[in-house]
Order: sequence, then structure tokens, then C-alpha cells
Amino acid sequence: MADFLLNILSEMFFFQLLFFIFLSRSLIKEMFLLNLITLNSQWILEIFSLFYFLFVFFCFKTFYFSIIFLLFPLILLLFLFVFLKRQEERDLLVHIYSLLIPLETQMKLGSSFINAWQKSLKELQSRKIQSRMQKITEILKFQDQFHYPDKEIQNLIKDLMIIHQSPNPLQRLKHLQRKVRIEQTFRLKSKRTLLQIRIQSGILSLFYFGLLTWTITAYGSQYIHLIVISFLFFFIGLLWILKTGRTMKWSV
Repeated sequence: MADFLLNILSEMFFFQLLFFIFLSRSLIKEMFLLNLITLNSQWILEIFSLFYFLFVFFCFKTFYFSIIFLLFPLILLLFLFVFLKRQEERDLLVHIYSLLIPLETQMKLGSSFINAWQKSLKELQSRKIQSRMQKITEILKFQDQFHYPDKEIQNLIKDLMIIHQSPNPLQRLKHLQRKVRIEQTFRLKSKRTLLQIRIQSGILSLFYFGLLTWTITAYGSQYIHLIVISFLFFFIGLLWILKTGRTMKWSV
């Protein structure tokens, strides 16, 4: 009977392993298709995840809580995906900010807002950024109502639409430039504090997973329920710390 149960658990583990390998590879491929990572980075991530799953297969397949080790790379990849997606929006926001000065220069030379905007876009070096900027151009030209996933970019586009529709666009643009300078000062201040929170959380996570690995190696499945509860509470607490850091209020 015991051998029969072990065979069932081994087969379940094997199918779980294949399932998580499939999810990890799909997520890595999705990051590549969205141009969040390069082809070389895709290969590195796939090779690293493959070796990790092989390590789990040979070392932890007999443990009842091996699902934790199968989930770990997927969680890391999800965090990486969210981070890279967020960083992509940050880069777009920075590029829009960088257009404000050449935009003002073109408008002082007599160009209308849209013509000045399109001329400023030609100075961008990245084809990817130019493509995304063209979508913003279409919004400025034709759409009164729109939705953009990033709220900061959405608010900035709304400010640009107000400038486009204003009878005195140059003056409005100068007001926007002052607003951007204040926001950048605020962002620099908050970024420094948030970086400290993330570093401390990262160090805490390394210590926790090191202790978790030692506990599993030393005691096996003896304290399985406590280990699972500990992992869930730690994961929830880590998410709460990161979310609290992003929603903190700062003075400029």
C-alpha cells in the first residue's frame, strides 16, 4: 500500500513538474514577445529555470511540500514580469518628459502643438518608443475619451490634450513643465526611501528562504503544516510591505 501511494505521489509530482515548466516557459516567452527582454535574456532564463526544475526533481520529489519549490521560480518570474512592465511605462514617461523642452522650442518657432509634437518625435532614437508615441499622437488628435493602463501616463496625456485645445498652448506647456519638475523632485525623494524598503525586504527574503531550505533538509516533512503556514504568512507579509511602501504619502 505504501509503495502504491509513493508511486501515485511520484506521478503527480512528475505532471506538476511538467505543468510548472510549461508555465515558466510561457511566461518567459511572453516577456520576449512583449520586448521586455532580449533573445539572450530569454535563453538565460529558460536555461536557468530548466536547471532549477531538474534540481528540484532529483532533490525534492519525495517531499509532500515540493509544490513550494515548484512555485518559487514562477513567483520570481511573475515579479520580474511586473517589474519589467512597470519599468517600460517608466521609460515611456521619461521620454514624454524629455519631449517637453523641444516641444516648447518648436512652438516658439511658430509650429502648432500637434506639428511641434510630431517634429519632436522624429528626434527620438528608439523605434519602439516612437511606435508607442504614435499611439499617443492618435489619442491627442482624435480621442476625447481614452483609457491608458498607467495612471501617470494617462494624466500626462490629459494635460497634453488640454494644451492642444487651449487658446494659449505655450503658456499651458510652461505650467506643465513646472508641474513635472515638482513631481520629479517628489519621485526622487520617494524612490530613495522605497529602495531602502525593497533592499531590506530582499535581505529578509534571502534569510527566510535559507532558513526554510535548512528546515526542510533537516526535518523533512515532519513540520509540513507549519512550513506551509509560515510560507503563506511570509508571502502575504512581503506583499503588504511592498504595497504599503508604494502607497505612502510624501511631502515635497
